[in-house]
Amino acid sequence: MAIRYSIIIPTFNRAQQLLLTLVSFETQTYPKHQFEVIVADDGSTDGTKAMVEGFQASYPLIYVSHQEQRGRSAIRNLGLRHAKGLYIIFCDADFLVLPEFIRIVSRYHRKYPRAVLAGIPHSWDDAYTHYYPDFSPEEKKHFRNRVTQSNLWNEDFEAANEIIPLITPEDILHQTDALSKVVIPTRVPPNVKKAICQNGCCSLDVTSYSLCVDQTQPIDSYWRIQ
Repeated sequence: MAIRYSIIIPTFNRAQQLLLTLVSFETQTYPKHQFEVIVADDGSTDGTKAMVEGFQASYPLIYVSHQEQRGRSAIRNLGLRHAKGLYIIFCDADFLVLPEFIRIVSRYHRKYPRAVLAGIPHSWDDAYTHYYPDFSPEEKKHFRNRVTQSNLWNEDFEAANEIIPLITPEDILHQTDALSKVVIPTRVPPNVKKAICQNGCCSLDVTSYSLCVDQTQPIDSYWRIQ
């Protein structure tokens, strides 16, 4: 059967997060032979190419790149030129998609064939999946406060010169509770959430996802990671 969805992931120097994003596509309930993932690399220098080419995906995985950084629009267009799917899904390199992600997109494409679909991060929350030595002082304080609550703080973080993972590919594959321990409570005010879902949208009560439908379709089906 032909590829139905091409997921294009534009990226630049986000190899650590991208690895988890690729792993999260392994958990999809949508048939693996009906979607492809295209990593469009805008001149990364952090080992992104080697990571993607060494990733053993159960779905079609394609790597394309620019030798030098040319910007988000250019790298998205490069991904588009290699896409074989009937529909295109753009996904950032720091998202963890939930297992029903593509299946939900497919359901709404069939129900609203002329609509454009857009996603909203799951529960409006972010998650710390790694510690980065180049965090700003404010971000380091934020990180310490959050992981201390889950008893994950380690004094070695302070002296770290390399990225330290808190979430592993195995955590994503086996859907352990590790992610729940590093979730950052939403900074989006409740009135802003309400306004987004009411602005030109009609509310739908569908499964456990918060959905709105209009020409743009927000879908609550992924996490943003840091």
